Amino acid sequence: MKKKKKQKQVKRIIILVLIILIVLSFSIIAILKTKKKENNNPLIGKWTTDNVTVYIFNKDNTGELKVPLSTYKFNYKINKNNLYIDFANEKSEDTKYTYNFENGRLILESKNGKFIFHKQK
Repeated sequence: MKKKKKQKQVKRIIILVLIILIVLSFSIIAILKTKKKENNNPLIGKWTTDNVTVYIFNKDNTGELKVPLSTYKFNYKINKNNLYIDFANEKSEDTKYTYNFENGRLILESKNGKFIFHKQK
């Protein structure tokens, strides 16, 4: 009788340990996927057209547009090859670009034209 009870306890402990290992594995996989997505965002960094106008894209989907006399903060979202910029200042016009990369340069196209940026170090 004691032997059966002990076997049941051992089985429960083994099942509990397996459940914990499975949950841990899924958690680690989810964290690694999130990190990979963050690191795969090619926009992250500082981009300029003329060393005067600078777009800064941060990992947390925030950024800044810097021009000589002002800085405009924004949030951005990427969906396929579309870049949506939502400026914090409501007087600034939110923008939608299609974007791609050619020879290490960032190409942004909108209704206002085509803009070519290179990454600052």
